[in-house]
Amino acid sequence: MIRPFDRPRAVGLWIMMGSTLSACAPVKTGGDTTEGRDIVVDTATAYTGDWTTPLPDGVPTSADTFRTRMAAVHFAGPRYVRGRAGDCIAGSCPVDVAIQAIAPTRPIDTLTPPRPPRAVAHLENLHPTRKEKYYKMDPSSRADYYFWMDSVGPKTRITLIEVPRAHGASVRAGKQKFLESCHKYTHTGPADYGDADFSEYRDPPCDRATVTKPGLSFPSPVPLLTKVWRWATNAPADALRSQGGWIDCNSGCCW
Repeated sequence: MIRPFDRPRAVGLWIMMGSTLSACAPVKTGGDTTEGRDIVVDTATAYTGDWTTPLPDGVPTSADTFRTRMAAVHFAGPRYVRGRAGDCIAGSCPVDVAIQAIAPTRPIDTLTPPRPPRAVAHLENLHPTRKEKYYKMDPSSRADYYFWMDSVGPKTRITLIEVPRAHGASVRAGKQKFLESCHKYTHTGPADYGDADFSEYRDPPCDRATVTKPGLSFPSPVPLLTKVWRWATNAPADALRSQGGWIDCNSGCCW
């Protein structure tokens, strides 16, 4: 006699399938701040290091020197305040993070690094006490953060830079990777400048899978899998998944 498929095994199977598909699904866009929403982190791509990445070319080791140089930079891009996942042990603990392009991003591409290397975006964790989870950013009272771009051979590399506010502190580097192309993007901002944001707030959302493997696309999870994932993770229906950065380049770029 065949025994019915027990609930724990069935749930485990559905969670495994749902995790595989949801990683490839489009990300729903959301509002500007965390008000009224729960935020979860994309653990598959979040930074898990300890801020010991070697500083990229052109980055001064002194936080004082870095701040002095940035004081002369005109922050011309649009500034967004976005809801992000906060770093807490249990439950939902969202934070607001400001992000703004501070150098032209549109001329940059995956194979067209900026020369000389430079900071292209400024980030601030606006929560007074809570750390942001994806990039491990402290509150802005303690540090400023920047997307720094340089080149390794013909490739464009992007690094998150931490600049502590304490006098005499040292600059540190965190998450680092090569810039990836996204979907084709219709420019809506100033023709000679660009933009910076987080991937989950772009419309259409950043879909790197179709670029990594041309001709291959992934379907969204079917409603049943989506419901099972939310039930298993206690994620509400309107939860927003925190992902990596995005810049407005020739064809849309992802981090």
